[in-house]
Amino acid sequence: MELFDRFEFEEIDARTIAMGGEPATAQTVLLGVTKASLSSSFLAA
Repeated sequence: MELFDRFEFEEIDARTIAMGGEPATAQTVLLGVTKASLSSSFLAA
């Protein structure tokens, strides 16, 4: 499983669709404070 920021995912997916690709599927995952702080989340700042 690969984790992406929701907005980053939507932007990449829109570009893929615009180029004629298939839309991706995703599942929302709620991260705890510890995992969120280790990601590119604003909580990591």
